[in-house]
Amino acid sequence: MSKLHSVIRHEYLTVVKQKGFWAYMIALPLIFLFVFVLIGLVGQSDNKSLEKIAGDLQDVAVVDASNLVSKDILAASGQDVFPVSEYDQLKRQVESGDRKGLIYYPADLLQTSKYEIYVSGVDFTFASSVDALGSALLKNSLYEPIGSQQKIVLAQQGAEGITTTYANGTTSVGFTRFIVPGVIAAMFIIILMFSIGYILTSIADEKENRSMEMALTYLDPRTLIVGKLISVVLITLTQLFFFAILAILALLIAVYTNFIELPTNLDLSSLPFDPVSVVIGLVTLVLGFILFASFMALIAVLLPAKQAANYSSFFYILPFVPAWFLTTVLTDPSNPVVQFITYFPVTAPTTVLVRNIVGNISLQEAGISLAIIAATATLVLWLVIRVFPKGALEFQNPVSLRTIFSKE
Repeated sequence: MSKLHSVIRHEYLTVVKQKGFWAYMIALPLIFLFVFVLIGLVGQSDNKSLEKIAGDLQDVAVVDASNLVSKDILAASGQDVFPVSEYDQLKRQVESGDRKGLIYYPADLLQTSKYEIYVSGVDFTFASSVDALGSALLKNSLYEPIGSQQKIVLAQQGAEGITTTYANGTTSVGFTRFIVPGVIAAMFIIILMFSIGYILTSIADEKENRSMEMALTYLDPRTLIVGKLISVVLITLTQLFFFAILAILALLIAVYTNFIELPTNLDLSSLPFDPVSVVIGLVTLVLGFILFASFMALIAVLLPAKQAANYSSFFYILPFVPAWFLTTVLTDPSNPVVQFITYFPVTAPTTVLVRNIVGNISLQEAGISLAIIAATATLVLWLVIRVFPKGALEFQNPVSLRTIFSKE
């Protein structure tokens, strides 16, 4: 146990003491923060632009030769309304820049369904706003005979359908039920992209500098591999804990400073917690992590460092195969392709996590898939431990199949 503790401590401290590790840990959130700040500043700038556009719209003249636009609605809009006789003069004012815009409803509007808009300048946003104003004035006028303003709004915008869903005979909580299993899936993606590579780098570097041979003189392969795996787990937990703190702080600051607004129907204080989906998600995360970390260790043991880095890309790409069939995974879980990637070891973790988010995976399917993942991870770990002493000696050439299965 003391040897295992020494391996874990050495591997963990070797990584977390590196300046590059913390530089990456700090730089990544700063990049996201920079992007979000830019988005927020753009949003504030857009608000100021909208205020300016609203002011400029007051300088848009309206000429109605069709007699389809309601005088009451024109009066309520605050637009200046002119007789048809001044149409040519108003158009010249827009051309010269003395007036911001002109909306002209021709006499044959009912037949052609077309009206004219003239705008001074090349501001696309303002031109779109004038077009929207012209459309709104006409629509509201045509809807006016319906009666009350509420009926007009209902006719224009339609009504919102309130959906009630049921799961297992009880009322479902809707979208919010996806959040917790979705966070677990996101954690797995973070681990997959940023953490499992540590074990490959560790083994490959030790093979190249020949320190692996010395380590094997006083440590058995099982202790060394298990120690490396546990150290990667601790490194991953360190990263997740660090990012979680930053995410919570950023969310609190953003919400309480009104920099961003959460959806009105989203209450983070009362998120639903489905124990079954949470257990499936966490078990899949753990087994998936062990599986891919084991594959990385196996590649590092079998191949020289450069080849190992190249082949490792397969284990960053294959887990995302379910994304190519995402619509089918979400809507047709009985599809043969979905069934295959649910049970194929390398695609199973991400497929199970995605299906667990939307709740279209049964306990039986999840159990079979997790059993396959666990069995595959066990087999790969057994191969790693078996090949480790032989692979440590082959730092320039790949380990042959004959060497792997030889009894020596």
